[in-house]
Amino acid sequence: MKSAGLAIFCLFVLMASCGRDLSLHADDSGWDSSDEPGDSSDDGGDGSTGTSDESVSSTFSPESLVINEIYYDDDESDTDGNVFVELYGTPGGDLSGYLLRLVNGADGQITDEIVFPAETAVPEDGFFVVADSKTGSTSETNVDNADLIDNFDPQNGPDSIQLVDPSGDIMDVVGYGEDLPLSDFDGNPLYEGSPATTAGAGQSLGRIEGADTGNNAVDFVVNETPSPGSGEVSQTLATPSEESTDEESTADISEVIESGDVHFTEVVTDPRQDWNDSSGGDGFLFNSMPGTGTVGSTDEWIEIQNGREESVDLTGWRLEMNDGTDATELFSSPSASLNFFAGGDVDNFQPDEFLVIGNPAGDMKNTITLELFNDSDEEIDSLTIDDANATGISDESYQLMDDGNWGMGEATIGF
Repeated sequence: MKSAGLAIFCLFVLMASCGRDLSLHADDSGWDSSDEPGDSSDDGGDGSTGTSDESVSSTFSPESLVINEIYYDDDESDTDGNVFVELYGTPGGDLSGYLLRLVNGADGQITDEIVFPAETAVPEDGFFVVADSKTGSTSETNVDNADLIDNFDPQNGPDSIQLVDPSGDIMDVVGYGEDLPLSDFDGNPLYEGSPATTAGAGQSLGRIEGADTGNNAVDFVVNETPSPGSGEVSQTLATPSEESTDEESTADISEVIESGDVHFTEVVTDPRQDWNDSSGGDGFLFNSMPGTGTVGSTDEWIEIQNGREESVDLTGWRLEMNDGTDATELFSSPSASLNFFAGGDVDNFQPDEFLVIGNPAGDMKNTITLELFNDSDEEIDSLTIDDANATGISDESYQLMDDGNWGMGEATIGF
């Protein structure tokens, strides 16, 4: 006890000599939060989620961040504070240094970059709206719920918008319109999977709630009523020149939501392993244990995944491969080599299951377009591959990466 008393006495002497207020405060936590180590409230701080220094010490990068809605063609003017780009991400995530890059789809050249300033963060509801400024103003816009105002004009398509993080990595990209190039002038992707459709004047492109299949054509629909900062999407598939009733539009939307998420995930056009087990292996073709025999065109394969919540009957579905020597693969054909990785079958492609189509019809070239059609002759997904030439096992497959972009890598067949 004597030693404890002496220690307390020394502490108060030290406090007095340093001239600092280290006194205990009568709150539940003991120490006042303003005296925590690292606090710099006296000098103003430079945090990115607010002006207080408490927010400076708690900044974090958003775990998820996507382009959620694009309104590029206003009924009246595209250059007078009416257009916008909406993001959706982790509430409170620090957006300092992020940027939106607008790319011209005609030549791949950057037309504009919108850099997010310091102390920019995702609002509590997760929606962040970047709005065009009114003509002659830097702080006024006609867009509701604007979080950042800048002067920009997205083109009417074919064009692309890239979301880039502070390190220069592309976090998300949305391309829209026909004949959009695969990449920009610097080789960065202009879309995921396939470009989204184009929206007419007064309409926006909106992401289906929760959709992130890595395919712009699947994830985005035409939104009749632009909704900055709310996430509401009144979906329709009708183009400006098409006339349809609300009932017809609803039926079309249902088809997109239900069947559109059966999608391509991986393709091997230039195999470097004996996937069809011509010799050795485990006797099961096109799985994660390839054989040791001769490698050739019969080792090519295509992988798709059922992203729906219910099973899919693939009877009557087909896969078209367009590369100059076009070929068609019928899923229900007796000659089809199909490997279902969760116990499914042609008439029972299970939710989230991967399916590998081994040695598909023809001889796939490294530059190819793949199209997936259902039994009603509707295109469910498409994928254009510019160059899938491999140099070895490490870049054998053209695959959908974790970040939603496509690229070359080591094969991950079946998962």
